[in-house]
Amino acid sequence: MLEMQSGEMTKTYYKSRKNKYNKTSAASQVLGSPELLGLVFEKLAKKRRYRSCLVNAARVNSLWFEVAISALWGGGHQTAPPVYALASVARARRQLYASNLRYLNFDGNKDATVHALNDGLSFPRLKELTLNNYGPSGDGQRCPTSQYIQRALESIKISNWNEHLDDAFLANVVQSCPNLRTVDFDHTGKRLSAKSLSDFFSATQNLTDISLNLDVNDEDLPLINADMLLHISTFNGLEKLSIENRIVEADAFDKVRSVNSRPFPALRQLRLCGGSSVISSAACLVAGLRELTITLLEAEVSFISNLLAIPALVKLEMCATADSLVKKEDCLALRSFHNLEELRFGDQSSGSWSLGGEPLTESEFAHFCSGLPLLKIFSVGMEMEDYPPMSFFPILSEHWKSLEFLDLFFMTHDLQQLAYMPAPMFPNLLWWEMISGYDRGVPQTLTAVQVGRLIDNHAPRLKELDFCEDQKKDHEIKQAWMDVRGITFRDHNPLNFLMNHYRM
Repeated sequence: MLEMQSGEMTKTYYKSRKNKYNKTSAASQVLGSPELLGLVFEKLAKKRRYRSCLVNAARVNSLWFEVAISALWGGGHQTAPPVYALASVARARRQLYASNLRYLNFDGNKDATVHALNDGLSFPRLKELTLNNYGPSGDGQRCPTSQYIQRALESIKISNWNEHLDDAFLANVVQSCPNLRTVDFDHTGKRLSAKSLSDFFSATQNLTDISLNLDVNDEDLPLINADMLLHISTFNGLEKLSIENRIVEADAFDKVRSVNSRPFPALRQLRLCGGSSVISSAACLVAGLRELTITLLEAEVSFISNLLAIPALVKLEMCATADSLVKKEDCLALRSFHNLEELRFGDQSSGSWSLGGEPLTESEFAHFCSGLPLLKIFSVGMEMEDYPPMSFFPILSEHWKSLEFLDLFFMTHDLQQLAYMPAPMFPNLLWWEMISGYDRGVPQTLTAVQVGRLIDNHAPRLKELDFCEDQKKDHEIKQAWMDVRGITFRDHNPLNFLMNHYRM
């Protein structure tokens, strides 16, 4: 009996070992699976220092070649090869690499021959296309681009296109791109008509993101009118809409509402340029907005009360193209947006904001801040004559604990006053900008090193400190703050910080 048990155990033992050595290892499964291998190679492709490894991997066998080439050539914004890379490949092999491209961005490229070299190729996987700056040259040089317009395309962005964007181009996009989701036309020449645009949008019902800043031959006859808006208002999936042009009819949005009882059902982000009447009509029309950016074409600011029809607003940005005056009651009305996380008063070269009438008292400013408990970004490109004063900073600290971005562009402050305020005032602040950090009319009793330490004490997480005036004292303060934080100019890149944290 024991002998039989021993024999069975031995038999079982050898059987388990046989199965063990016949199994394919996990590493072998990954290296032999196109799907799993693709995940590994795509991770490597995102790191520039590992991309040379993929070139070597492509030489291992035919499977690795296909997967490695797909990872190297099929990347997105950060990992896609430059547009001229394809032209450096021998013509006989060019299609092999073109078949893997998912992203093409010709922004900044002015060489129309790049498109001629791509003529006749197919881009079956291309999803995002950006055409910029080059159109046909004045000597009639050929600039073919129809090879990029195909079925998989989801996003097309065109700017400074001169004479190349016309009705035929739009018709080709409609016919060839059923999966199109994003359209961005920016200074696209003057060959388009209002009818061609209206026909284009009536045939592209699946768009989720539309941005229009169009050139026109006659400023009195803009390309965007109520008929085109009516087509767009029926899109069930449209989430983002940007219109930089004036609309032909001031009551265009009112006309849309008279025909469509539930326009723009999914719209969450709206950028609009126009007078106060157009902005007021749009605000009343789209109550579900989360983000609103306004470019005002007139000095009168009388629409803010109408914006209260958008209770879920999270971001509000207002830009001025004329010298615009904001009254105290309009400013205080903004406190009603209790969900607001971002509030900006911007300006352009042709105009600026100013706060008119009696300035806010400290109690009024506290009342304003208390209505915006979730605010993270506060940017005031507004002439306020050293207002609010430093005494308002503790009020900001009390009500806006989550503040991350503070831009007081037109304001000069005596940062020495930080020594008399309880710290830390801005525990979560990442970016702080002002016109200057010291007041020339106030005696300087603290050194730049002392002020730099105070800044770090009040904003311990701060990554970017900017003074808009190019003055020696401000440079000294900033250098002192950077020394405290251990920041060197080598790793100090405000542009990258801005792109990573605040997408404008």
